[in-house]
Order: sequence, then structure tokens, then C-alpha cells
Amino acid sequence: MQDKPQKTNDKKVMAAHSPNVKKGKIVKDTMKGSEEKYQILFNSIDEGFCIVEVIYDNKGKPIDYRFLEINPSFEWQTFSAIA
Repeated sequence: MQDKPQKTNDKKVMAAHSPNVKKGKIVKDTMKGSEEKYQILFNSIDEGFCIVEVIYDNKGKPIDYRFLEINPSFEWQTFSAIA
């Protein structure tokens, strides 16, 4: 970290620069690219795929579920059968 004293309106101010900010941006950009690749793959496969969350009552018994994520193939295969 590099500290540089500066004077502003007769007050001394310390400014700091951290190289970790740049590393954080690189990691964030890399993760964004990975997420985009995942979404492209997830949306283009022919197999139906979903992620569900099981909902439990206060005794720990599963009572319901909800879809957290589905791909277009899952939607087509599942809901076209209902219609």
C-alpha cells in the first residue's frame, strides 16, 4: 500500500492505494465471464434441468418444494405435458 499525504483546505488528508482493488476487479470480471458461459450452456442443452428447494415443516418433514432455477428444455418438457 502506498500512502501519500495531501493538503486540502489547510487539512492534511492521507490517501491510500491498494493493488488488491485491481485483483478484486480481475476476479470479478473472471467470475462474470464464467457465469455467462454457464448460462449459455444451461440454456442450450437439450436435457431438462432444474434446481429445487425442499420446504420443511417445523418438525423437519418435507411438505413442499419450489423451483429455484429451470432451463428452457425442462420448462418445455414439464409444462407442455400439462397443457
